[in-house]
Amino acid sequence: MKITYTSLLFFILLSAFQCQHQEDIKPRSENNAIVTGKWQLEEYYMSIGGPGSWTKADPAQPSIIEFKANGDYISGKEDCSGQYSVANGQDIIITVSCSTGYVKQSELIGKIQPTGELTIVPTSPTCIEGCSYKYKRIK
Repeated sequence: MKITYTSLLFFILLSAFQCQHQEDIKPRSENNAIVTGKWQLEEYYMSIGGPGSWTKADPAQPSIIEFKANGDYISGKEDCSGQYSVANGQDIIITVSCSTGYVKQSELIGKIQPTGELTIVPTSPTCIEGCSYKYKRIK
């Protein structure tokens, strides 16, 4: 009888935690909606051995990235694409593969700022001296 009560209590606790966990998870498309669309590079931060600075992007040669609702990421570079996901409702984790260039695989993390800008920072490989990119939504 004691084993039955223990098993029943364990099952109830497990069910309660499972229900709570399922309520916290939002559908992928709902999470991705915060970033879905096209974004244009506005400025970038680079440091080469000293203090870094923000530099305006060249509007004559726009760099545009796109996040699709299905989780696809399309880079401004023609030879790069990947997948993204939204964690914690705000961190955008992007995995990119490129067919050419020095870096074939990379991981980036992005966050939409209160100003509406999207800031992206490489996490693997990282920039030793520091780098960051700011994008503005265009569609």
